[in-house]
Amino acid sequence: MLAPALTALALHFLSKDGAGQLGLTLRFAGHVRWFAFALALFPVAAALCVAIATATGAATFSLAPSPGKPALAEAIVAALGFLLIKNMLEEFIFRGYATSTAMALGLPGLAPHALVGLLWGLWHLPLYLVWMRPADFDATTSLPWPWFLPAFLVGIVALAVLYGELRLRTGSIWPGVALHTVSNALSTPLLLHGHLRLEGHADAWFGIAPHAITSMVIFGGLGLHLYRRRIAER
Repeated sequence: MLAPALTALALHFLSKDGAGQLGLTLRFAGHVRWFAFALALFPVAAALCVAIATATGAATFSLAPSPGKPALAEAIVAALGFLLIKNMLEEFIFRGYATSTAMALGLPGLAPHALVGLLWGLWHLPLYLVWMRPADFDATTSLPWPWFLPAFLVGIVALAVLYGELRLRTGSIWPGVALHTVSNALSTPLLLHGHLRLEGHADAWFGIAPHAITSMVIFGGLGLHLYRRRIAER
């Protein structure tokens, strides 16, 4: 991850692409509500998805982890430090450099976000194909690869609209870092430590991962709303 971040930094300073600032300034003053929104969004969305899934009998939820796994709160706290560093680099690459560069290309409508989202989705594939254990992948989705891959890419593009609009509205990558870190810290132990067990293909409908329909509707819908507001405010 460090190599792509350094490459983006070098391209920013060495090429005349007109991409503008990288969004590394915190810009907290005047944007408190967007930071609060970023911190609260995934816990609220996850609670909604879990409530729907359990109410319909499509999932079971337990605060008790699988044998040998840490408690939910312990797992979240333990992951925060690593995830913060990882997501600082990832958001710099895809929102700091890629979003600003895609916007500078003059592409119409949502095309800049879609382009960044496609690249962001492809970036994640080695995680699932190489680094993730088969058991962890099975805990994340019940879908076979021919179904999972397009659903995942659509979900990541939907997320890219939301993350990109936060970047454009605040001029900073840091709300995205906050949203990304909270979502990773919460979703990973929920799925991999046995707290949330989805039956059948319920993960594709009510899950909290990007390939789920609920995720696409919630995060993509919010991103589209922010996009329309930005266009209307011009």
